[in-house]
Amino acid sequence: MVGATLDIEELRERLEDGLKGDLLRGELLRGVLGTRLGEEFIREQTEEKVFEKLFTLSGLAWRELLVEKLKAEIDKTQGEHLTTLAKFVATARAQKWNNSIEMIHKREEFRDQLNQIFATAHR
Repeated sequence: MVGATLDIEELRERLEDGLKGDLLRGELLRGVLGTRLGEEFIREQTEEKVFEKLFTLSGLAWRELLVEKLKAEIDKTQGEHLTTLAKFVATARAQKWNNSIEMIHKREEFRDQLNQIFATAHR
């Protein structure tokens, strides 16, 4: 909150966006229009911000709950099929990974053989 030593011009210079700016505007109103109006402005702005945040939070919670319910419904109706699919994809991924590692080793062997060929050619 703004200190009592600030005058109206200093407050005007320090206005910012968001809740801090709203509180500073409330201090300006309090200084210009009197304590009651300034306090009402601060309370209204704060309540509005709190309501907006709670409303946004409720939307996020609704979406999360919907996703959870969708997952449960999909698991109920297609769970067995998805388990089979997941096992297949996991196995294929493991094979691809193993093949990638094998290819790295083969490249290293190939490089070593090339180095030996070039090394013997320069003797």
